[in-house]
Amino acid sequence: MKIAYNITYIVDSRIVDQWRYWMINEYLPAVMKTGCFESYRLHKLVGLPDSDEPTYSVQLVAQKKARLLEYQKRYEREHLKMVSEKYRDALVEFRTTMVVINEG
Repeated sequence: MKIAYNITYIVDSRIVDQWRYWMINEYLPAVMKTGCFESYRLHKLVGLPDSDEPTYSVQLVAQKKARLLEYQKRYEREHLKMVSEKYRDALVEFRTTMVVINEG
């Protein structure tokens, strides 16, 4: 069963273009290089009533839970440090895990 690891970011609007460029060109390639995920999607959330700041969602898809657990054990701390060192005071993030029920 596939697992989607969702990371939601609320980004300071003053740095959102820089952050998005960095995510696409540095952070996400580093995450994918681990081999733990088969794909990712970067989404911009729209129509949120409680936030004026840009909100994005990264969904990382793993073939099975064991691959996600491997990522969390071996790589996640390093990747969290990458984000924190670069954007410590410019964003808020939270993570959720979902089971993929169906794909089209």
